[in-house]
Amino acid sequence: MTRAILPSRILALAVLAFASPAWSGSCAVPAMVPATMVLAAAQGAEAATVRARLEVAGALLGEGRIAKAREILEPLAADAALSPADRAIAQSLLAVARSADGEITESARIAREAVGTSRSQSSSRVRAAIATNSALAITEAGDTRAARAALQSAAVDAAAAGDGLLEAVALVDLAMLESRAGGDVVAVATRARRAIEAMPEASRRAPLYASLGLALLPEVSGTVASPRDALAADLLPLSDRDASAARLPRDMAVALGLSGELRLLRGDSRAAITAL
Repeated sequence: MTRAILPSRILALAVLAFASPAWSGSCAVPAMVPATMVLAAAQGAEAATVRARLEVAGALLGEGRIAKAREILEPLAADAALSPADRAIAQSLLAVARSADGEITESARIAREAVGTSRSQSSSRVRAAIATNSALAITEAGDTRAARAALQSAAVDAAAAGDGLLEAVALVDLAMLESRAGGDVVAVATRARRAIEAMPEASRRAPLYASLGLALLPEVSGTVASPRDALAADLLPLSDRDASAARLPRDMAVALGLSGELRLLRGDSRAAITAL
């Protein structure tokens, strides 16, 4: 049995976006599957009014309300009066929205433009946020090398800025990318796990653990355990634990659903039923 929960169309349904300065969001993808990647949303935006609008747009993307998100993002991305940083963050989110609408070529162009602008920014936090958002559109365009480079630099910049959450998001996205591209997902996921563990809030850890567990699920069913399976088996209970502590029933369901799928893929149907 092959795994079929990472198609690019999931991006059009929702992204695990965190709306509000505290990033207090939840998974918006149906069938109890976390989104393929995670938005950095408005991290680093300079103007308070712009940041608020970007956070709303990020929340709309997370709910799959792409048209509404574009109504906010299109004028912001075209507003020459904004600071280069704020405009580039808006462009990075607009690239995600356009990608979700199937405008793959144009979304990748906008994403690369945003990344190019970010390189001239002195704020490592801004660079990290733009690169993390933009990598989603670049990934959907099929440019794995550029997306990988963007996420690697985002993780470095986020760490330099002391933003542990943004570092974790970039690394979780990188693990997702390596899972899709056949790269060393275990090595990246191990780094991401350390970043997530350092975060104090259970509500923030839970969805990231779940997304990381999703990245590690085996591609085909079988009974032979691997380091990838073992790491997923470690992470998903942590997601359930943190979701329970934070009283997030949707995230609890996601963690339990993925744990059941992992057991099913490993050939243990009885345990899979128990988990579900």
